[in-house]
Amino acid sequence: AFQIPTRKVNPAVLHRIIREIATSPEPESGRISKTLRLSSMTVKSHIDVLKTLYVVNEVQPHPQSTGKPRLYLCDAGVCGWLGGTFERQLETAFYVEQFAKLSYLGLEGKVQFSSFRSLRGSFVHGVWESAGKIAFLKILPTERIDKRELMILQSLKERFSSLHPKAYCLAGTRHPETIDGVRALPWEAMA
Repeated sequence: AFQIPTRKVNPAVLHRIIREIATSPEPESGRISKTLRLSSMTVKSHIDVLKTLYVVNEVQPHPQSTGKPRLYLCDAGVCGWLGGTFERQLETAFYVEQFAKLSYLGLEGKVQFSSFRSLRGSFVHGVWESAGKIAFLKILPTERIDKRELMILQSLKERFSSLHPKAYCLAGTRHPETIDGVRALPWEAMA
């Protein structure tokens, strides 16, 4: 049986945290704590409640990444309603889809799913690792693909070359295409 931890929860604090997750450029618990001027323990305990209630997903960073766990709402529509940008809504929809697929296909624990942040701050939204193979995916919130945005994917392909990496990006393109070794897919391909 799954139980919600017994904790004192402040509804006003929950609302502030949820809004911050929807709108923060880097939705990490430390940044949320700093922005909202709340103790890290208060934020952590409220986030634990939100995760237990399936309001928030936590995406772990890849072990070789410099990032911290990032938080996303479990509904892109709610994210938009709370003021999340188009990019945040795309990210939210992507993570909801990925966690649902991993669960539905019974791949939790068999496929390691994470995100990646480079030392320079470039972010890759999806990293899948399984059976000596790896794949990377970056979400681009524009219809035009800026090749500079693909450099992190090319760098990761080189860094993890022994795992036969594949690199993808989701962008506002109409048709799939390959650009400098990166497979560009339309946003609709995430469903």
